[in-house]
Amino acid sequence: MELEKEKYLYDPAFADNRIPLDSLNILIFQKKELFNRVLRDIRQNYSKYYELRYENPIPSVPEIQQTLLDTSQTLVEYFVGSNINIFILNRDRFDVIQVPRYTDFEILLDTIIPLIRRFRSESTAKLKQNSEAYAAAAYRLYQYLIAPLEDLIKRQLIVVPDDRLGYLPFDALLTAKVDSVMNFREHPYLIRRHSISYNFSASILAEMSQGSSDGYSNQYVGFAPEFDGMESQGLHKLLFNEQEIEKASDLLNGEIFVGKEATKNNFLRVQREYGVIHLDTHGKVNVGDDDFSFLAFSKGSASQEEDYLLYLKEIYNLQMQARMVILSACETGTGHLFRGEGISSIARGFSYAGARSLVATRWSVNDKTTSQLVETFLNEIKQGRQKDLALRSAILNYIDRQNSFYAHPFFWSSFMLMGDSEVLELDEGLPWKRILLMALGIIIILYLLKSISKNKRGF
Repeated sequence: MELEKEKYLYDPAFADNRIPLDSLNILIFQKKELFNRVLRDIRQNYSKYYELRYENPIPSVPEIQQTLLDTSQTLVEYFVGSNINIFILNRDRFDVIQVPRYTDFEILLDTIIPLIRRFRSESTAKLKQNSEAYAAAAYRLYQYLIAPLEDLIKRQLIVVPDDRLGYLPFDALLTAKVDSVMNFREHPYLIRRHSISYNFSASILAEMSQGSSDGYSNQYVGFAPEFDGMESQGLHKLLFNEQEIEKASDLLNGEIFVGKEATKNNFLRVQREYGVIHLDTHGKVNVGDDDFSFLAFSKGSASQEEDYLLYLKEIYNLQMQARMVILSACETGTGHLFRGEGISSIARGFSYAGARSLVATRWSVNDKTTSQLVETFLNEIKQGRQKDLALRSAILNYIDRQNSFYAHPFFWSSFMLMGDSEVLELDEGLPWKRILLMALGIIIILYLLKSISKNKRGF
């Protein structure tokens, strides 16, 4: 091919068909101008994305080691090409390992992800066959991606995936072969060995870890929209979202917007005021245009979709102060893959908007399972555990309490932590509404006591 190009450029026989040099220079100039206009548009309309993508310096290896990692953490970054290059960063050492891109690598990815995601929709007749295929693929991918560096990995694993690895739940890889493929509760999942968090890049992790989160005035806010009569739009009623939000609010001393109050306008109005934002709702990826992937809020009296759907293109422009955003919604961690950029997801939008950490999902998840996992996760957070360790504990607790069927990775490996994994320092004080109610109660009691005292003196 290269020889043909050379022949075309230099062989006089092709001279009449060649583009004149001046025309090529004009074309290059026009393309550069178009590129600069696009950059200016991005800078104006998506300032946070522009800052992260084009202005932030890439941190050096020593900077990553000293500022982002402690002695129990390992950052592993994958680069998928003709081979798979793996960068392993520990606090005190830096290693690079190259593993072959085996001929069955793509086949394994094509196998394992659909097998996990479609577990609930498969027929009973195919269950054993598919379970065998999952177990084989999960172990083989572990051998390719983790086993060569297992001796270098600490307890807390931070994964920066490349290309289609961004869709892979590393938590569900198997560290050994299994004999009983249907006994999902006893499988040797990678999550049993390591806590696992995910990041878009080391640069974005640095920005999220060091981002400002001092501007909020309240600790927690939760949203549980209602979707009565919206089945035709693909938004069915969520049975456990209000319960999940109420429990979380009690645990973290927060405020909630439920039912008709859980509107898009209310979210936009208060989102800058809270350190922890919890959205238990519907999420949907738009495969045709990722800008229109959305989170749904209560419709109320809204007549237009843009009045109750929060689109990804809007999320990018938020100016958030949140230390953690919990997206208890389907498909918030997945989306279209842009080569060299990664996956364009709702979670990524929140990271660009300023959230320091996120809990998101890769596929449609069971409402009840979500509620159970999030409740345990927040209890662990309340006890002062790091976020990645808290999510690992919640997942293992869930697996151990289920029968073999419901311990399948479909139910739990959709959940992932992204961004800063450090301990979430919580204010143990009471929220202002409770303080107001307590003060009002004390005033009433004092008034009654005073009235009783006056009556006694009157006798």
